[in-house]
Amino acid sequence: MKYGKEVTNDSPIDRGFRSPTGVISGRITYDGTGYAKPDVVVKLKRDASVDLQPSRSLLFKGSDDSYIETDEEMTLTSDFTVQMYVRPTEMTEKKEATLFSTGNYRLGLTADGKPRFSSDGGTSYLVLDTVLPTNSFSHLTATRQDGTLSLYVTDVNGEKTATGKGTFTSAGSKVVVGKGYKGYIDEIRLWNRALTAAEIKRTFVVSLTASSAGFSC
Repeated sequence: MKYGKEVTNDSPIDRGFRSPTGVISGRITYDGTGYAKPDVVVKLKRDASVDLQPSRSLLFKGSDDSYIETDEEMTLTSDFTVQMYVRPTEMTEKKEATLFSTGNYRLGLTADGKPRFSSDGGTSYLVLDTVLPTNSFSHLTATRQDGTLSLYVTDVNGEKTATGKGTFTSAGSKVVVGKGYKGYIDEIRLWNRALTAAEIKRTFVVSLTASSAGFSC
């Protein structure tokens, strides 16, 4: 490589977090030697064709084609946590909605706006007896640990919880978010362990980084 030469490479990874910061590590080396090359400047530049809107949540319309889906399948660990900020909009025709699903797991809302969690593909549900407000975001957390399903809703008025038994399936599938749901979803978090009640309270108003213990994506 000659001095003054500019080399451009597209990033193979595209992940977003609420905190717009990150750490780049590594070194630029001479060809075939492994020795670091001095005085190299590395710059990051976003693709101008991508309309980035920081600090925005996703709005789902409640229609059959209004949802997001991962390109690849994901297999959950036996103990895990799913978190997200949820704000349903006023609905003229209330219906059941799916906020998050993969494999046999379903996290969603009943027709009257109560959070529910299933580990058997929707045959049975753990339902939290509280209706999510439409004028503010609620922090929704679902965990599975040692065969126990738990639901937590944290908002400005405090926290409400519900627990019940649930099976575990390790079958992999794509992750689907927002199918049949009308409203906003923000900061979807997936952990490879079950958070404790104290940890859930702390994550209510805390920005996370990819290096947080057990944080998958």
